[in-house]
Amino acid sequence: MSKTFIPGFTDKRAGFAELGRIRKGNPQVQGQAPSEHDGFRMDFNPEEEEAKNAFEALYEDRGGLQPKKLDIYLPFAEADRVWEVWYEAYQGGRLVAQAAGNSSIDNHTVYFRSLVKNGERVVHDWKGTTTLNHNEIQIKPGQHAVFDQALNNGKGPVIYHNNQNIPQYCGMQGRLRVMIRNLPFLGYMTVMTGSKRDIANISSELAGFEEIGNYIGKGLTGIPIYLYRRGEQVTVPGQNITTTKHFIHMRVDPEWVAITQLRMAKAAYTGEFQIDPGDLPALPETVDGEFSSVMNEEDYEDFEMPEMAWSEKDIPGSAKDYRKFYEFALKHMTRDEAKAILDQQTEGEKSALKAFYTLVGEEMPEGEGE
Repeated sequence: MSKTFIPGFTDKRAGFAELGRIRKGNPQVQGQAPSEHDGFRMDFNPEEEEAKNAFEALYEDRGGLQPKKLDIYLPFAEADRVWEVWYEAYQGGRLVAQAAGNSSIDNHTVYFRSLVKNGERVVHDWKGTTTLNHNEIQIKPGQHAVFDQALNNGKGPVIYHNNQNIPQYCGMQGRLRVMIRNLPFLGYMTVMTGSKRDIANISSELAGFEEIGNYIGKGLTGIPIYLYRRGEQVTVPGQNITTTKHFIHMRVDPEWVAITQLRMAKAAYTGEFQIDPGDLPALPETVDGEFSSVMNEEDYEDFEMPEMAWSEKDIPGSAKDYRKFYEFALKHMTRDEAKAILDQQTEGEKSALKAFYTLVGEEMPEGEGE
């Protein structure tokens, strides 16, 4: 069957509506520095009143519209579809400059994607529209305009001067698209940050998640992630003092990590990697009209494997350290697969082997572990 399309309109990649923004801390008061805050502020679009109300009900006991931690999924498999970072400058609420590296041009230089000077757009879609000879910015029609990050002690080129004739520069702006777990609306929220440390944290952690996700063949989609802010000591610029600032971090659901580690260990032994659909934590499901999750927020802090059925005295010596791992392994693979991997992990330690055979209800073969 043929497919009709309009280039540039109907050939777009799949996407979702933005429900709103996730901002850091309290709203900034004009003329004052933003106040430090250790959580998030949910800023839903005015048209998304239903989603806002559903979120408030979901997070009623966790801060409401100002939560400290969020349970999220990422809406797309590729990092470049959920995370973007730009140099940006605004004038009167209008975006007048945007710059970043572009791998389709080269992998080493930052270029202007767009630039407005004196009300005229001089760069559009990565290319100059006119000639501009400035000591900091050189533009020629049809050519790429370089954004020199090293200028003005690392501030980059001057974009414009404000009413007080103070030079204005671009600042970094990161946007992370996330979906709130258990929120029954198909749309994403955008996490906003201009902190260089936030941007470095998110970029690094996201790259790690993507590498593991690609290894298991699923990319970033469906990985249950925990978004939070962590207090860290920083030095105040120009002063010999330190203060606590709260920076964004991400952590993967520990249940998902435990299952994936077992499968990776199995792959190292067998050469095959396979995840049974029933192994991974399920997506939220509706139960009597309400949404339930695999793990609640409090589970993240004190996650432990279930206790063994036997008592501590039945487990010899150092085998206590292995008991939870054994039980979990046997839950997700056959007895022989688990035994092979456990042999690798424990290097045949006798007390560990004895605990394993106790768990499976078998006598330990004579001479094993010696």
